[in-house]
Amino acid sequence: MIARLRAGTTLDSVIRSVPGPARQLLVEGVGILVADPGVHPLGRLLVDLVPGQTYVLYCNFQDGPDKPRHMTIGMFASVQVK
Repeated sequence: MIARLRAGTTLDSVIRSVPGPARQLLVEGVGILVADPGVHPLGRLLVDLVPGQTYVLYCNFQDGPDKPRHMTIGMFASVQVK
């Protein structure tokens, strides 16, 4: 998932959030790309990033209902567009 951080949102608050309405108050979804483990996605995702904005790229999957979401164990990155 690629999302733009809303004004005043920190990356840490997004990482600790749970999927759903609470997270949507923190980010604006820009795009999503899905692939199985160890496999490249079938397509590409092209987005127009806004200068001066911060975006987060994260994985929202989890390996089981009792397992942590991939984002909470480090599968995320942030980018500030200049």
